Amino acid sequence: MSATTGNMKKEDQFIFRLGFAGMVALLVLSIVFWRERTLFLDVAYQTVLMLRDDQVQVQVQRFGAAVVQALPLLGSRLLLPVEAVLLLYSVSFTLLYLLFFTLTAFVFKDRLMSWAMLCLYLLMTVDGFYWCTSELQQGLGFMLVVWSFIRRFPAIDKVWYALFLFPALVAVVFYHPLLVLPWSFMAVFFAWKMPALRHWRYGMVQLVYVAIIVLKQVYLPNWYDSGKMSVFMQNLQEDFPNYFSYPAYGKFFNHLWQYWWGVALLYLAFLLGGIRKKDWAEIGFVTLAVAGYLIVSALGSPNASYRFYAEVNYMPIVLMIAIPAGTQLLDNWLRLRWVRAAIVAVVMARLLHICIGHEPFAARLDWLSQSMEAGKTAKPGASKFYLAEQQSPMDTLLMTWATPYETLLLSACENPGSATSLIITPDVGKFSADWQREDIFLSEFQTFALEKLPEHYFGKLAGPYQPLH
Repeated sequence: MSATTGNMKKEDQFIFRLGFAGMVALLVLSIVFWRERTLFLDVAYQTVLMLRDDQVQVQVQRFGAAVVQALPLLGSRLLLPVEAVLLLYSVSFTLLYLLFFTLTAFVFKDRLMSWAMLCLYLLMTVDGFYWCTSELQQGLGFMLVVWSFIRRFPAIDKVWYALFLFPALVAVVFYHPLLVLPWSFMAVFFAWKMPALRHWRYGMVQLVYVAIIVLKQVYLPNWYDSGKMSVFMQNLQEDFPNYFSYPAYGKFFNHLWQYWWGVALLYLAFLLGGIRKKDWAEIGFVTLAVAGYLIVSALGSPNASYRFYAEVNYMPIVLMIAIPAGTQLLDNWLRLRWVRAAIVAVVMARLLHICIGHEPFAARLDWLSQSMEAGKTAKPGASKFYLAEQQSPMDTLLMTWATPYETLLLSACENPGSATSLIITPDVGKFSADWQREDIFLSEFQTFALEKLPEHYFGKLAGPYQPLH
């Protein structure tokens, strides 16, 4: 399981080239579908705040987000059009994944981690491509880079190794709390499969990782993660022993066949390879790890109400299967032409599935655009509208909390300098004292003065809020 190769094998070249092509394809798709990716929930929210405050928007101490916000922030400071700022934001994510892959494949020359990264960003990705803001997606890729480093230098016996690993471990911890689960899986798996890692320094790396997690939890807690942990612990205690009655499981397997079939194929290949080798211990370890992760996810979100959110949270499962599958199959099967052709076919099919997956995200933008146009036609001169959530097509909109930001940016793209904002709220009465105010921007999360919005992007949003219907 060495991470390095002397003269690069044909099998290594295949994975490196295919993976690089896959990352470039994702980059191209992020250019083609920039509207669907950036005018959806968190990215739209963060973009408006970024333009308002002229600084990166790091939420709940997930500092990795600052990396992907650097390009759009630079674009805004150069006074590029809002479409260009959003395009830069869209490609920032896929550029980062391309960088991660380049490091694993062409710097550390780690075929296994390159294979894992290719699987990570393609086999389970449909909605997650369009809800691109989750730091979990970014953190998983960065984590593979860190493991490529450890596998490249398994002795960990030089000072500069520690100088790299310590800040890298801090970054992993602050990317996303769920990373502790795939990290722990990989720590055990590589200690089992790589004799070169069976030394006290490897143990110290794991202890330092745990210590950073504990220190963060004790001294730097945040409301969001604490709330999620509270829900998890409440379900753990109150639902015992009925943990398998949650709707999340049925939804997972239903979506697995319809949308995430690449993961099902990967597990099947791993299972057949394990049976052929009679490696029952590895089959059991991987299957229990995946099942355990599904249970943990269900305890955190028993209903798995939103597929895009569940999809991203399930992504660590891909690594739990791809890495063992890679150790079993890559050496033995990549030499066969039909296997390489099958892998290429799966990659192309997954890219096509991502393309088709843009349709519901485009449909919600069409509805928002048409609604704003109808409002402006019915009430000339108005630029701020409100609508009760009960009057909205929630099967199209999915979520409504970010509509003030989404519509502000969408209208600024369509009519530069003459933006419109539509707030869709489950409780119209909540804002009854504010509808007539002309000087504020309303949303479910915060209210701020309109004068804070940069006029060269949005113009002046004049007048009070008007009912859309």
